[in-house]
Amino acid sequence: ITLFEVRQKLPLAWPFIILSIPWSFKRKVDLFLSYSKEQVRKRVAAQSSITRTDFFSNLFSEKASAQNLSEEWLIAQANVLVIAGSDTTATALTTIIYFLTRHPQQLHRLEDEVRAAFDDGSQMTDSVLQALPYLNAVIEEGLRMFPPTAFGLPRVSPGATVDGHYVPLGVTVSTSSWATTRREKYWRSPRAFIPERYLPPTHHLYDHRFDKDAKGAAKPFSLGPRGCLGINLANMEMRLTLAKLAMAFDMRAAVPKKAIDWEEDARFEGFWNIPAPFVHFDPRVQKE
Repeated sequence: ITLFEVRQKLPLAWPFIILSIPWSFKRKVDLFLSYSKEQVRKRVAAQSSITRTDFFSNLFSEKASAQNLSEEWLIAQANVLVIAGSDTTATALTTIIYFLTRHPQQLHRLEDEVRAAFDDGSQMTDSVLQALPYLNAVIEEGLRMFPPTAFGLPRVSPGATVDGHYVPLGVTVSTSSWATTRREKYWRSPRAFIPERYLPPTHHLYDHRFDKDAKGAAKPFSLGPRGCLGINLANMEMRLTLAKLAMAFDMRAAVPKKAIDWEEDARFEGFWNIPAPFVHFDPRVQKE
């Protein structure tokens, strides 16, 4: 259950819940809201001089005739865009880079695939990157290991039996992505970072130990009509970022392996509060 649901179902308890939220988190929320407001005001002021289409261009064109585009409404849209469109992708990329630098063999396999496909980063397009199996397997495994949104969207039960348990009509239920992707019922070695499990079975690096993995149990973008609208954009951003890093740099962990325990040190406070991975990015020296 999330804080948002608690607020709806137990409104009288909300003041006490607010008092229990860490001050550091409240401070981050205040900074975030201030940032959104500042950026919205800058964007509105620059509307007449905008020549490049952005998300707000669509908001203005589609909603201008329907409402007055109040600052409050625009800030609400900006909050959604920032939370859903940047925090989640940044969390995923940070996590993937952390696991890669802790698993040199997998990192080298990614580097080998990317560097064999391109002469330099300027040639990269997402249509080509979509065809790189190891790159995409790394992203899938990173999202499985550490879903950017740890909780699932709430659903109201129609009155049904789920896994042998009857869920009465009207009960709100949700599936935890974090718990599902760590359950041995669905995954072999669920706490191990092994991108090879997501490779096509015909790939020479595919490991048949993972034939029975229930890969459909990992839904980092949710599913159905309420699934994430930005799934294609997020995957494109992750592919391009990881591929360009693998092309331009030799990456390695900057601190001992035992200095950071990702699962122990990460905290979910509405958003993920994750430790800094501390990575060395050494510019790659290409052979003539």
